[in-house]
Amino acid sequence: MDIKKYAQEFLIINIGLFICSLGIINFLIPSKLAAGGVTGMSTLIYYLLEIPVGITMLALNVPIFLLGLYVYGKEYAVKCLCGIFLFPAYTGLAEAFFAFDTLKNFSGNNPLAGAVFAGIIVGSGIGLAVAVGSNTGGTVILAQVVSKYLKIPVGSCMAIVDSMVVISSMFVFGIKSAVMALVCIFIMGRFVNLVMSKIQALLTPSNKEAYV
Repeated sequence: MDIKKYAQEFLIINIGLFICSLGIINFLIPSKLAAGGVTGMSTLIYYLLEIPVGITMLALNVPIFLLGLYVYGKEYAVKCLCGIFLFPAYTGLAEAFFAFDTLKNFSGNNPLAGAVFAGIIVGSGIGLAVAVGSNTGGTVILAQVVSKYLKIPVGSCMAIVDSMVVISSMFVFGIKSAVMALVCIFIMGRFVNLVMSKIQALLTPSNKEAYV
């Protein structure tokens, strides 16, 4: 077992998850963007039922995690667990201690800017986690499964899968918010692919992870 390699991957996963949580709390949620996937569904539920985002994310991730375990096996599952349990924890932490009123007000008053910044920040965080074989759970796992069999980039698969949630968001936040969510999804997908490829080239230029 290469302890140094696993420690490096664990550090990158945690950095990626924390970056994601900052983007969600300070840009995605204040902009009222249900930008796809478990995060988008959790955002919808938050505004409809006032259930904390982190709790909903954890509940929705369990069946999707079982799919990842079935397709990729135990090593992948261990890394997924980091995302599935740590991501909601980081989101709760960010909500309690790293929610900045200036950024939240800016995003709420400027949904397009909020969508752009959310796409960049959340996409970069996901890209870091996916690059070393983990993810933030939810539709990222689904995207990795689709990518494995159809040979489509993970970020592109995410954009396709996440767009379905946006349709639902129109009934809660309106058409304008749904359009902004699509902008966010597009940017997010681009940054997932960009950051993932850069990190993989830096860490393992000749031996990329099999599940990406």
